Amino acid sequence: CDKFHPHGLVHEYTAFLDKCGTISSSGSTQTNGKYTIIGATTKTIRPGMLLTASHCNDNSSMAPVHHHPFSLTVGEFTDCCSFEHGGCGFKCITFPVNEVPPAFGGPGMDGGDIRIKVC
Repeated sequence: CDKFHPHGLVHEYTAFLDKCGTISSSGSTQTNGKYTIIGATTKTIRPGMLLTASHCNDNSSMAPVHHHPFSLTVGEFTDCCSFEHGGCGFKCITFPVNEVPPAFGGPGMDGGDIRIKVC
């Protein structure tokens, strides 16, 4: 992340595939509405697979910052938007949860099918 953003790792999320829900980093209550991430299942996800993240808010909970759907490629850096603040222009790298352990000495992140690191 250090070569993509002057602050290095900005956020780290876990998310479920094919489910509409809020996504925020561990310990944060801020979110940019609800998202769904489609394109794979826990059984089919593999490096290089293209996933799509898009808003899935119903009319009662519009996202504070609306943006177009964006792609996440498993195991590769892609342009992305923040799931917490909604701003775009970040770089994300996505991994299946079972392939990337939490940071050394850091708390574990419970739940989710994928881990997304935002730089």
